[in-house]
Amino acid sequence: MLIRDDAFTADMEFRLDTVEGGVVAIVDGETVALFRGADLETLSEHLTLQDAADNSYTPDVPTPMIHGTDGADSLTGTAADEAIYAHLGADTVLAGAGNDTVSGGYGADDLRGQDGNDSLLGGAQDDRLDGGAGNDSLLGEDGNDRLSDRSGADLLDGGAGNDLLIATDDPASTAADTLLGGAGDDTLIGDLLDTMTGGEGADAFTTGYTSAGDSAPEVVVVTDFTVGTDRLVLEDVPADAVISIIDRDLGAVVRVNGADAFRLHGVAASDITLDMITVTPATAP
Repeated sequence: MLIRDDAFTADMEFRLDTVEGGVVAIVDGETVALFRGADLETLSEHLTLQDAADNSYTPDVPTPMIHGTDGADSLTGTAADEAIYAHLGADTVLAGAGNDTVSGGYGADDLRGQDGNDSLLGGAQDDRLDGGAGNDSLLGEDGNDRLSDRSGADLLDGGAGNDLLIATDDPASTAADTLLGGAGDDTLIGDLLDTMTGGEGADAFTTGYTSAGDSAPEVVVVTDFTVGTDRLVLEDVPADAVISIIDRDLGAVVRVNGADAFRLHGVAASDITLDMITVTPATAP
């Protein structure tokens, strides 16, 4: 794709933006071309600027940007690495493949990273963020948000509000996730090798047995368990399981049938009682 203009120079700021019906090329803040029906990925790979003297410049195209409106938008990304800004309204974003950055803005948004190492930012109100495949970073910010990511080594940060964070991976995965509840009464659900920090509020920390049901718990680390405020939840526990609490160098360890389930940093075993632990029995196959 060739764009020709007498005034082009190699040091001009150039970017591509999506608009209704296509893509615009912008040079130093001025729209110089509209490509109807085009997509960002194709233009980013096949674009040349040329001045009147036939001097050609291949612009250093920054991350393509997709912008929503002040209404309820449905935005879909491509296989390129993109920055997607939904702005106001209750928006739905499917980022597609690539390492994308998605900002929901103000509104109850549904943001899905899909493939790639994505960064999702919910913004105000009650948002739903799903990282998809890859090593993702999810930030709920304000509102009662639902953050989930079931693949890769991910960061889930609920921010303010009563949030639900889910980072349960495939049983064969050894990817370690980090879950940060933030302010509010949060529920954090993780599995093998995950680290959980509830933050302010009355938080619930949850882990369970592996899908095999007869091997070992999905041990997680809890960095800030507050006795008398927070709770521990053990899911899919066999009916005949024995739960015990012991001390280690970094703090108390909750064990199921002699295997570690929770490692509670900075808490003594003598401060943990069984009534602080909610046990959900395993269901029959």
